[in-house]
Amino acid sequence: MKNRKNNLFIIGLLTLLLIIFQFFINAEWWWFVIPVFVAGVLLPPKFTKGNGFCVGFVAGALSWFLPHFYFQWTYSGKLFAQLATLIGVPVWVLVIAIAVIGGILGGLAFTTGKQLRSGKEKLKLNLEE
Repeated sequence: MKNRKNNLFIIGLLTLLLIIFQFFINAEWWWFVIPVFVAGVLLPPKFTKGNGFCVGFVAGALSWFLPHFYFQWTYSGKLFAQLATLIGVPVWVLVIAIAVIGGILGGLAFTTGKQLRSGKEKLKLNLEE
């Protein structure tokens, strides 16, 4: 139960930080994988026992879904309706696809960071030189 609370805390913290940066930093679409990767490297394994992909997936999916939901609500759905018409899919499919893409990228970034940390610890590498 404690592990689940730690994972939920990490997911919430990562999602909040990613959304805050998303609103205030004018960066490329892929920038959010860098903080998720760094979180995977810096967080001790005791906080993310099990599969780190799930933590990164949920944080990445929420960090893409929530701002898009906000823009959908702010602009009365016109922006995504036009984009969905251009692509040829319903709006809800577009929003789910956006969340899944963000989730996969976040999950891969967090897992990569976690594996880098565990590999460094297993090989006893000193990377601080």
